[in-house]
Amino acid sequence: MFLADGPIEGSWIELHPVPLTRFSSETDVYYGGISRKENDELVQYEFIADAYTGTILDIYKL
Repeated sequence: MFLADGPIEGSWIELHPVPLTRFSSETDVYYGGISRKENDELVQYEFIADAYTGTILDIYKL
């Protein structure tokens, strides 16, 4: 999804999942991030992904 809008400068993901409770639902998740250039400025995004399905639960700009 990010690559479609331009090149990615870097990325990371945590090695171990952590529990997350949201809206009365509990699952294990991985936190990760992506950095890329937007208007010649480095911008970072963090995401939360379900550890079992890989579904992205949230993405936000840092």
